Amino acid sequence: MSNRIVFAALGACLTFGAAHAQQAPAPPAPPLIDWDKIQIKTTDLGNNTYMLAGQGGNITVAVGSDGIIMVDSQFAPLSDKIKAAIKAISALPVKYLVNTHFHGDHTGGNANFAKDGATVVAHDNIRVRLAAGTVSGLTGQMVPPVPAEGLPKQTYYGGSFTLEAGGRKVVVVPYNVPGCNDYSTYGSGRTPRDLLQIMKDHFDYLYWEGEQGSPKYWAVNMHPFVSGVPYRTKVMDEFITYAKGFRDVWFARRLEIANWCLQQGY
Repeated sequence: MSNRIVFAALGACLTFGAAHAQQAPAPPAPPLIDWDKIQIKTTDLGNNTYMLAGQGGNITVAVGSDGIIMVDSQFAPLSDKIKAAIKAISALPVKYLVNTHFHGDHTGGNANFAKDGATVVAHDNIRVRLAAGTVSGLTGQMVPPVPAEGLPKQTYYGGSFTLEAGGRKVVVVPYNVPGCNDYSTYGSGRTPRDLLQIMKDHFDYLYWEGEQGSPKYWAVNMHPFVSGVPYRTKVMDEFITYAKGFRDVWFARRLEIANWCLQQGY
């Protein structure tokens, strides 16, 4: 491939009172998320493909003639609602559940769908991180290991990976270099200008690698609720203008990348 770079555009207890009288203990703090109030919204994307929005990362549902390929599972307390939303789309079973990464809003429902027969698929690094437990990059809190029933059972390592269900084909393309993520960048206290410089430095080095004969694709991860404000969107415009000043850079949609991988036999 001649292109140098490909772009793919979360104690102490005080008591008061008299010596022989104690105040009643305070009620437990309410949960951070009221799961009963979360609703699953379904959007028809066409071609028997749907988006489910609830809490956290969105879910993709691709319906084939004999089963469903599902991408991500959100949180475990929402599994019954998600299953009901899928049943309203199709009575066919979920054959594959693909995890895009290890965060709980993408993997929390794994065990609930696996017990219904879905095969959980992910990059092996996701399985390793879920099994070991992780540390939140935003809060610093330890996330405990995921039990065996919630771990991916079918994993892959390098290159793209293809799944099929009843005529539907999903091409899973892992990042071959670390991406730039607006959520984690801003969550660590950096500014939009910091992110712009990070992206430029990232781009410059990858472009140099491409000149040495090792082209890369690079995904820049943007969340609408994070970057969908003018002063943050502006730095993306500036970066795109910067990158377009270099030759042999392909700005590709995900479908274009998937088709290219299929054509190359990856």
